[in-house]
Amino acid sequence: EILTSSVIALTLSLAAFARVMLTKGAPLKMGIVIASATYATVVFAIAGGTIVPLGLQRLGLDPCNLSSPMLATLTDIMGVLLLCVVSTAVLESGL
Repeated sequence: EILTSSVIALTLSLAAFARVMLTKGAPLKMGIVIASATYATVVFAIAGGTIVPLGLQRLGLDPCNLSSPMLATLTDIMGVLLLCVVSTAVLESGL
């Protein structure tokens, strides 16, 4: 799962970086922020998609009924938080 999620995340983050860099006037910092946040979001989403159903099953809950809405919500929240954290880190670092 770790290798697969890393490959998928790298592919999507490179595509996101390229898309940002194709935008006229986009600074390199913006490409770094978007690519890094995309990578982290994908890795966390895949990890959550693996761990949450197992945890729900261990609690005696049906993972089929609960996982999808819960994972979608958690992934959206995590994506926004990661974007904010990464952008703050990159902008404050002076890269």
